[in-house]
Amino acid sequence: FTEVTPYGPDPVLYTSKLIDDGRTQRVLDGELVVGCPVAILQGMEDPDVPWEHAMRLVHNLEQDNVSITLIKDGDHRLSREADIAVLLRLCEDVAAPKSETS
Repeated sequence: FTEVTPYGPDPVLYTSKLIDDGRTQRVLDGELVVGCPVAILQGMEDPDVPWEHAMRLVHNLEQDNVSITLIKDGDHRLSREADIAVLLRLCEDVAAPKSETS
């Protein structure tokens, strides 16, 4: 089936393959091990992905090096200049080499 989207001119196509793959990739059902630092950026005004889902993801991530940044008035796209600046800072923080004493 298809669904109109506010994010572009073409509708989103949902196939049975997409749904089946989604069932095998569930990340909110239990412990999740990724083996690297994780930084999550989430808009609290996102109509498509509730910010509470991001909090559940943080809870399920095994490692300690997990951060979450919530943008109170941020939407799904987080495409404003200020949102992008936060995203770039988070990317730099995650990519920066850490000393053994930090």
